[in-house]
Amino acid sequence: MRSREIEIKSERIDEMPVLVERLKQMKVAEIIDETVGDHHLWEGLSKGWTSLVWLAHMMMTGDHRKVHVRRILNGCRESLSRLLGVEVRESEFNDDRLGRILWALGQGGRAEEIEQKMNSQCIRYYGLSTHRAVIRTDSSSVSVYGGGDEGGLMVHGYSKDHRPDLLQFKVLMTTLDPLGIPLVTQLVKGNASDDGLYIPAYDKAVKSIGTKVMSVGDSKMGAIGTRAHIQRQGGCYITPLAKIGKVTQQLDAWVSAALSGKVRVQILKSEEQKKIGRAYELSRKQEYSDETGQTTVWTERVIVAQSDDYARSQEQSLRERVKATQVAILALTAKTGRGHRHYRSADELQASCQGLIEQGDVAGLLDIQIKEECQLRPVHQRPGRPAKDAQPQMIEERRFVIKKVSVNKTLLGNRIARLGWRVYVTNATSEEWSLHQVILAYRGEWRIEQGFHQLKGSPLSIAPVYLSKPEHIRGLLCLLSLALRALTLIQFTLSQALKATNQTIKGISSAYPHHITDNPSPSLILNAFKNITLTTIHQAGQPFVHLPALNPLQQNLLALLGLPADLYTRLTKPLYSPNSHLSFSER
Repeated sequence: MRSREIEIKSERIDEMPVLVERLKQMKVAEIIDETVGDHHLWEGLSKGWTSLVWLAHMMMTGDHRKVHVRRILNGCRESLSRLLGVEVRESEFNDDRLGRILWALGQGGRAEEIEQKMNSQCIRYYGLSTHRAVIRTDSSSVSVYGGGDEGGLMVHGYSKDHRPDLLQFKVLMTTLDPLGIPLVTQLVKGNASDDGLYIPAYDKAVKSIGTKVMSVGDSKMGAIGTRAHIQRQGGCYITPLAKIGKVTQQLDAWVSAALSGKVRVQILKSEEQKKIGRAYELSRKQEYSDETGQTTVWTERVIVAQSDDYARSQEQSLRERVKATQVAILALTAKTGRGHRHYRSADELQASCQGLIEQGDVAGLLDIQIKEECQLRPVHQRPGRPAKDAQPQMIEERRFVIKKVSVNKTLLGNRIARLGWRVYVTNATSEEWSLHQVILAYRGEWRIEQGFHQLKGSPLSIAPVYLSKPEHIRGLLCLLSLALRALTLIQFTLSQALKATNQTIKGISSAYPHHITDNPSPSLILNAFKNITLTTIHQAGQPFVHLPALNPLQQNLLALLGLPADLYTRLTKPLYSPNSHLSFSER
């Protein structure tokens, strides 16, 4: 009697169901299909659903390169078919199809249209508040391995990746507080100045939200033209002023007023009521005329603030520079003899000391004492070895040495008292935004930096880019911005659910099993679903599917994320026919 053949196939699915379900809730596939459309020769999964699966792959592997997608996803093709409810072909994720998707997304204003639709969907579905909305704008560079493009998008410039030898482009991103979800992502030239990028970014963000917003940015947003534009549009801004031009002298006078007690300084506290610094404010009139001759006049609040952490950091750096300069000056004349420099004049030695003082930026903080030393040295008048009875001529040599280098403690104390001060400006009234609220709003700049960290590092890793066509790069940036939205919403949904139920999570980090948190990162949340395998046994033409039961932590995470409890167990059911919502094209 012949034994029946048995075929066993195991597929790692890990967090794939979580990501696919989250992207479905965001309607990623529907929005892309609606915007991009479909070609009559396009077969299989639509561009929207292909993009959805590719996005899940990017978030799982941290790899956006097209070359590995087909091989990896074909390794879990049966699981994908069960997730999507349609038979996934082997050729769904080849290089040609993925390249066409990038090209379609990067054409014209499609990426911007997709972002606007996605913003509306996320704000509506997740109930994100736009009242007193705070947006943040910043940019970063992305290195490119490959040749330049005809449009000049990829050029050499200041590299934040510390790779000035590579071509690069820049990504400008605007996010929405408090979760830091991206609203606008722009692809700009690699050596473009940031000053002119804030106005269009602000306009696009307002168009997406449709309400008056508070725009927060770094000193590059502090250009008078940018502030005037936001004022003219009815918005508000918070930005520090760069210490250049008149601001340097103004800041010196404003700090002197605070130190002398001429103004009333308020103590600043964090949300946890911990002292973080001190500040005071004043107001002034501002006027700006643009190139069209339109003049904008408004009242601006100037906030002069000192951060305790910033002051301590600057003080430590100053003391280290003072010590290093003191040691370097003493070393100028510490050694004598051949091979070491001898200073024959006091002016020459003072010039060397002044160079070290300027290098260390410690002018006026060191008191240097110079002394003159004289010694007699025998010199024979004839060359060669002198005779036994030759009498040498005694020559007097003079040199100047450093006797003592001391720190002027009075001037050092005065210098330390002026450390850590910055100037912030805002056009919001004190009734709308108090001084404390303005400072705390700017201290939240870490939110957009966190977005760039995820976009350029783990888990999305846009850098480095191996594409060369601007349309492909813009399409890739569009996809990764959608992935960043999904990761941000996963973290936001879980943290809000924990806060609402007054819960914490223990053991979500495998490295720190006893660590307790109420705001885990997206990577920790997704890593909790690692090592989940779907096993399919085919015997006599009948499939038998096995999936291990989820542990209590995974079940709790599904509930907190608002995902179905049977999200994984439903994959063991028989493969059903295509859903009506899933676009599948056949010729």
